[in-house]
Amino acid sequence: MREHDGLVFAYLGPPETVPEFPIFDTYGLPETETVPFSLTTPCNWLQVYENTQDPIHTVFLHTRMTGAQFGEAWGEMQVIDYRPTPIGMINVQTRRWGDLAWNRTTEVILPNGNQTGAIWEQVEGEKFFRRVAITRWMVPVDDTTTRTIGWRIFSDLLDPTGDGDRNNVGKEKIDFIGQLPDRPYEESQRVPGDYEAQVSQRPIAVHALENLGSTDRGVVMLRNQIRRGVRSVQDGTHQNPLSNNVGGTIPTYCQDTIFTIPPNGDGNDQDLLTDFGRSVADELFANASMAHDDRERALRDMCREHYGKD
Repeated sequence: MREHDGLVFAYLGPPETVPEFPIFDTYGLPETETVPFSLTTPCNWLQVYENTQDPIHTVFLHTRMTGAQFGEAWGEMQVIDYRPTPIGMINVQTRRWGDLAWNRTTEVILPNGNQTGAIWEQVEGEKFFRRVAITRWMVPVDDTTTRTIGWRIFSDLLDPTGDGDRNNVGKEKIDFIGQLPDRPYEESQRVPGDYEAQVSQRPIAVHALENLGSTDRGVVMLRNQIRRGVRSVQDGTHQNPLSNNVGGTIPTYCQDTIFTIPPNGDGNDQDLLTDFGRSVADELFANASMAHDDRERALRDMCREHYGKD
């Protein structure tokens, strides 16, 4: 077992194959405070996990249907892409908000980890390579119970308006809406959150009843990654992707970048946003081995060089 920042990790595999404890490059960043938490959800773990790679739900579930739970900009439809990473996958979301283009990459760390950026992002100005507000693992207690265990990460850079509440983070509590059965039934039905969306699929969702669309590409990609991982364990070919530390830490790919890019006058704004999202993602991979400050600087320089005003 290993304790790290208030969480206890255990390896349950063969003693002769105990891996090195993974240290991600988002751990211990300057001027951040890490608060552990755990939440219980009465459904299969995959329903909770898939939520992280369904970015379109933030537009409707968290904004247009319910009012802005996290910020008005979340209601803008994104241009979305999905990329595999050495440790899992990311979704690449790029939105238009006035003259600003907001790029967010939300990360899966296989087999059950996730990193997510600022919760109350208001898209109020330029920023580059802002890192994670949540690092968590969706742990199956049994087939129909999930315990999400992780850290809420606080900093002035992630939450400049002070919406987060450190005192409301811990065992069976978290400081943002829709993660627990902690509201009156009528309110939870009128203003649903992630909890209601996940649990309402049945204790174990029946995939044969689904009618997946183009916006479910991330869910499909995640399921395929998990399926390949299970089969590689079964046939003895599995290799731990978290063993590839760079300078003592494992590079990760979750971040928010906002840059001033006025809409195209020719009406091809979606193409512009697609190109911006692709460029940010390419930069994240190209500079993965750099230190945090150097990755931030490289991303900022790329934005200014390719998308800045002449």
